[in-house]
Amino acid sequence: EVYRAGTSQLGTGLPPRTTDHMRIASTAKAFSGSVALQLTQRGALGLDDTIGRRLPKLPAAWHRVTLR
Repeated sequence: EVYRAGTSQLGTGLPPRTTDHMRIASTAKAFSGSVALQLTQRGALGLDDTIGRRLPKLPAAWHRVTLR
């Protein structure tokens, strides 16, 4: 299910279509951070968990990176 609101282009009044592509830029960073912190509150994720522990198929150079 897809929810949409607003206009597809300022000043046109045209509603967005479900097939439109949107540039979300850094919005995803704030969303991801919020989700990560909610998961830490639930105990499902730790700030000191490493990328390698959670996503072992990523490049080895990233394995020691943590959320902290």
